[in-house]
Amino acid sequence: MKFKKVIAALIISQFAISDDELSSIPGAFVDVGYSAKSVSMGMVQTNLNEGALSAIFNPSNLANEKNKHSIYLNNFKLRNLDNYLVLAYSTNSIQNIPMGILLITNGDELWSESQIGVSIGYSFTETFGIGLTSKIYTVSAGNNKDGEIQDLQVSGDGFGFGFDSGLQYKLSETQKFALVFKNLFSSVSYNSSGGGGLAEGSYNENIPSHYVFGYSVKNKSVSLFLDILNGYKNDSPKEVRIGSEWNIFRNIINLRGGYRSELMTGENKMYGFGTGIQYGFKNIELILNLGYFFRPVEENMNEMRIEIGFNVK
Repeated sequence: MKFKKVIAALIISQFAISDDELSSIPGAFVDVGYSAKSVSMGMVQTNLNEGALSAIFNPSNLANEKNKHSIYLNNFKLRNLDNYLVLAYSTNSIQNIPMGILLITNGDELWSESQIGVSIGYSFTETFGIGLTSKIYTVSAGNNKDGEIQDLQVSGDGFGFGFDSGLQYKLSETQKFALVFKNLFSSVSYNSSGGGGLAEGSYNENIPSHYVFGYSVKNKSVSLFLDILNGYKNDSPKEVRIGSEWNIFRNIINLRGGYRSELMTGENKMYGFGTGIQYGFKNIELILNLGYFFRPVEENMNEMRIEIGFNVK
């Protein structure tokens, strides 16, 4: 009963505050694949219980975190243009209230974005958990000196906030359902100047929100994941994401693969594959995730991601 009430409240609140003029095209703060593990598995996220990365994927996963401390770091260059730094930390030192912190930055002097977030997770029962992530967004633009041409340089900044929420229900020891709401509430205020006086002004913009339904099933050797993504009141196409993970050596070495595309048309296909290596000694576990993805119909869109993690039990 609690599970149904929470889902209903989140869906109703989203439609209640939605703006009919929400931008239908995601611009700033788009999830380009913040995790090497997720990228290698077709961008599935909702049921990936990956320590500190739960603060990014699904904050309700923090309720399942058994490590005292968890840290993940990922640094990559998107399409050889934008440098991204992704840092996530989580702890369950506070009894019954595991917490996470995330930092995501990208860009340069021409345009840069940063996200700082705090997440909490809570288990109502052994089978049902909920989580919330609150985020602060900052933007800086037009600080590149080579763009100053007869005082036409346009510069500006932005500041805003956003919230994610997640639910997870354990149907059995091998099956889980999840529901994640991204940018449930969000708003960024921008201020700009320059451009010969033509770019002066301030405005607000919402970040397009979406929700993701997830399902996972596993046995001792294989884990399978399914995510279905849909947006609110915008033209973002529905997506299907499918991922798999194969334990090939004593839970130390895993092989992964995945697929993502638009749900109805099959367009914008993306394939991913990779591996994960984790090794523990005493109370410390070291993790290395490698992910590679490619789009068959796009040129120069193949990318390799490397991610490291540390868990303290």
